[in-house]
Amino acid sequence: MLSRFHGVGVSLVALAFASAAAAQEVRPGGGDTQLSADGDASSAVGGGVEDIVVTAQRRNENLQKVPIAVQAFSETELEAAGITSTVDLARITPGLTYGRGVGLGSPFLRGVGTSANGPGTENSVAVYVDGVYYATKASAVTDLESVERIEVLKGPQGTLFGRNASGGLIQIITADPSDDPELALKAGYANYDTVTLSGYGNLPLTDTLAANLSASYWNQGEGWGENIATGNDVNLTDKFNTRGKIKWEPSSSTRVTLVGDYAYLDTSVGLALQPLPGLKPALAGFFTGGKYDVDLDTDVGITSRSGGVSLKVEHEFSFADFLSISAWRGTHYTFVLDNDYTAVPRQTSIADAREDQYSQEFQFSGGTPSTLQWTAGVYLFSYDGNQTFTNRGIGFPTLQYSGLHGRQRAASQAVYAQVTKELFPRTRLTVGGRYTWEKRKLDGYFLSASLAGVVTTTPVPDQKTSFKKPTWRVALEHDFADDVLGYLSYNRGFKSGVYNILSLTGAPVRPEIVDAYEAGLKTTFLDRKVRLNVAAFRYGFQDIQLGSFALAGSISLRNAARAEIYGIDVDFEVAPTSRLRLSGSAEWLHARFTSFPGAPAAVPLPTGGNSTANIDASGNHMIRAPSFTANAAVNYTVPVGDGEIDFNLNYTYSSKSYQEFDEYLFVPELSLVNAQIAWQINDMYKISIWGRNLTNKFYYYNMSAVNLASTGSAADPRTYGVNFEVRF
Repeated sequence: MLSRFHGVGVSLVALAFASAAAAQEVRPGGGDTQLSADGDASSAVGGGVEDIVVTAQRRNENLQKVPIAVQAFSETELEAAGITSTVDLARITPGLTYGRGVGLGSPFLRGVGTSANGPGTENSVAVYVDGVYYATKASAVTDLESVERIEVLKGPQGTLFGRNASGGLIQIITADPSDDPELALKAGYANYDTVTLSGYGNLPLTDTLAANLSASYWNQGEGWGENIATGNDVNLTDKFNTRGKIKWEPSSSTRVTLVGDYAYLDTSVGLALQPLPGLKPALAGFFTGGKYDVDLDTDVGITSRSGGVSLKVEHEFSFADFLSISAWRGTHYTFVLDNDYTAVPRQTSIADAREDQYSQEFQFSGGTPSTLQWTAGVYLFSYDGNQTFTNRGIGFPTLQYSGLHGRQRAASQAVYAQVTKELFPRTRLTVGGRYTWEKRKLDGYFLSASLAGVVTTTPVPDQKTSFKKPTWRVALEHDFADDVLGYLSYNRGFKSGVYNILSLTGAPVRPEIVDAYEAGLKTTFLDRKVRLNVAAFRYGFQDIQLGSFALAGSISLRNAARAEIYGIDVDFEVAPTSRLRLSGSAEWLHARFTSFPGAPAAVPLPTGGNSTANIDASGNHMIRAPSFTANAAVNYTVPVGDGEIDFNLNYTYSSKSYQEFDEYLFVPELSLVNAQIAWQINDMYKISIWGRNLTNKFYYYNMSAVNLASTGSAADPRTYGVNFEVRF
């Protein structure tokens, strides 16, 4: 494997020299294009790709100067591609898949992620919003309102963002208040009787104080399908989001930003599970309903309320920049799941969960690229989550319900530092490290209610454990030319061990560790009309935390021993004129378990449902890790009067994606087409007509095999609509 990776690295170096020659031929003596003072991208005259500012290393830098595989998307790009939530990001980010088990978010990046759920279980691909870590899986499904840009960092982020980012990171940066008054209102209507409303306002209050507020509302009047047993709609969503910021700048060297947000979500997407076609459930005949229908004795769904407050303080000292981010976030969600997947009232599961998190980060950074750049900080994190999980139905003939209540707490502290030193002209070395201490506690009790209503509780002994792990990053980068950067890096990522809150007596799973090697090349050439970035990577992955459905339909959590992952990422943009922009990206991925004895496997039964067996899954594909994913987009602008019309066409491809360790269930190869036409009428009005999944491709968000059935939750069908926007 190392020889294979070495061969790719040699090829990238050869390409670097070729690209350097091309860059020098096109731009003799050229220098870096400067970023605009406000951090926005600045267009090249007469066409050409734009500079993109990212904060992947916790400071503003040109994307092409960052030795990390990053895909960045501006607000304009997100809107043109129809990206409205974090789940949609998978359509424009090869290597990223986004599951929605029981309505909660489970991102996987380059094969690294976890499908387990429950309070205390965090994603391997971390989500940050304005520098604040979102620990809960409920908040991993987040609407994108007033977004300035999104950065997807591929590979473990074990130093500067080390909190459980063993697979990568989705960083969402929202718009800050500005000195210019602004008001934008948008209204839309789409099929399935869907009404959307959103607004954004910015108001300077004094010379040093400004505020903004955004809000969005989504009401879907008709579901994609019907619950045949109850006659009610399913695959139906209602949601509301709001975010407000107040920014105070008492001096040119000090900035204080207060942020508050709230989100409400009520949906059955991800919980409306139907038996898979041709696979008989244990308690009923073959499912004969429509593609988006279910036949359940219970109307399923999840209702989630989440919000938070953060305070960011920034100050420029003479020797360094200081940053403090203090944050609290709270989430409360309930979900109802029919665990027999039929109209037979055998088992209905109800979960009620509350999660609170507190975080505090202090950071100093300083230096210059020509001498020594450095960043150092302290990160403190506290978490408290509890859940009551009950089962009821004729499967419990002597009880009203049976279940458990669990509470998991975590306290984590980390110190980190990273330095970048110029070794020779155009050659720099980055070294970083982080050390994390974490304590976890689990307590709870089993409970049941008799038919007479008598509730019995049985406490279980408390459990506690601790983890201590170092993580690090080493990167060597070299400017082969002004617009050609090559780099080699080695990163170690860490995700804390965790208890399964549905198994009060079970031992915690061990921390998962990712050792990632990457060789990358970032180039801009042909008079800045082409940007091409390539990265080859290899992971050694051990003690992988994986979730699987237990016999009763609840999630079990376990460690798989080891896996090997390697592949290549390609990301390009071509802007031959100021009107035409072509972009695309692709990832080829090899992700296999190299050691996984005792893996759970489904054995279909002639009478319906499945029995289970333990197999050796060594050599099998990792879950939600398609071998090839790609995205391509065309954007063309036509001036019309005092405005313009933008045409956008977006295509996404994904090869087969296995959903279970035994390779029994998989989502076949998938192609999706999305499009939008937007007419900007002067600077004030805008009309957009859009369509997503235009070929009406049917596929599943999630698939699973348990003893009572093999099931799937349907993803979005074809949707289309129109938006009207006005700006003042």
